[in-house]
Amino acid sequence: MIETLIYVAILGVVVSTAIYFLANTFKTYSKIYAQKEVAVNIQYALDMMTEEIRFSKNIYSPTSAFDQDNGQISIETYQNPPTGETTAFIDFYLDNGRIYMKKEGQDTLPLTSNQVKINKLKFTLLNPANAPEGTQIFIEGQYNSSGALQYQSLMDFTTSAIVRYR
Repeated sequence: MIETLIYVAILGVVVSTAIYFLANTFKTYSKIYAQKEVAVNIQYALDMMTEEIRFSKNIYSPTSAFDQDNGQISIETYQNPPTGETTAFIDFYLDNGRIYMKKEGQDTLPLTSNQVKINKLKFTLLNPANAPEGTQIFIEGQYNSSGALQYQSLMDFTTSAIVRYR
């Protein structure tokens, strides 16, 4: 009888240790997954914006919103203009926690997923004397924990893009 009690106690310790390690493994996986989702979404949006800005004709200031946490940038580009036009306009903006790209004559394209909430999208106009114009882009986002994963991952990224073609 005493041997059975000892075996049950040892089994209880082994099972509870295994459960503890499995729970910690799941928590670690969830945190890493949240960080990866935020980083991948923000990096994709930054890549799309910088690519379009670099190959644009200019930054169209009248419809851009600079130095605001809910910023917007409009660019004029030679790439894929609507029929009968020589240039097209592309807007990047933040709406309801997601970054969108709107090309003239095309449907709006979300650049971030529903799993990531973008808190800030800020554009700062860079226009030094005797140099091409550009912008600094700042994005702050976090994992949208409305689903099963309850772990936040707040990240921010900053990059710059200079207009190469005029």
